[in-house]
Amino acid sequence: MNQQEISEFWGQVFINFPSLEEWINTKSPDPPKTIASWSRAWENITAKEAMSVLNRWVTGEIDPPTGYQRETFHIHLRQVVMSDRAKLSGARAREEAFEKANIGAARPKIMVSCSAVMDKIIALKSQYEAGFISMDELERERDLIVREAHEEIDNNAKRKAV
Repeated sequence: MNQQEISEFWGQVFINFPSLEEWINTKSPDPPKTIASWSRAWENITAKEAMSVLNRWVTGEIDPPTGYQRETFHIHLRQVVMSDRAKLSGARAREEAFEKANIGAARPKIMVSCSAVMDKIIALKSQYEAGFISMDELERERDLIVREAHEEIDNNAKRKAV
């Protein structure tokens, strides 16, 4: 995030976790410097990623930092983002391995509308980035979309063979 995005994000954090702002203002000898220092942890994450975590904390989908964890709020947020990225990376690796395993397989070369499939997957990713669905929901729905596309390919091949 850039400085403007970080500033806007802190505004959202304090709206959703007002006691954190109060805690920083009472515990830090220099609250603006504390916030600036903590913000450095977020320089290489996107505003969408940060908002996704915040939304999941607010909705209770994942546990927010509480109590003594307030002192590591900035690190906790970054760790959730990094975990999300690792899950997405793992999902991509599984997809690539699946595709490589199917190269040369006896699968019929009948096309399905790739753009329709991709549109569905992109819409899912947007819902995840906005914090409306979890990583598990994203993976589950994406797998279902891919499975349905494969079934469509198989059904088309059977109809064509008859």
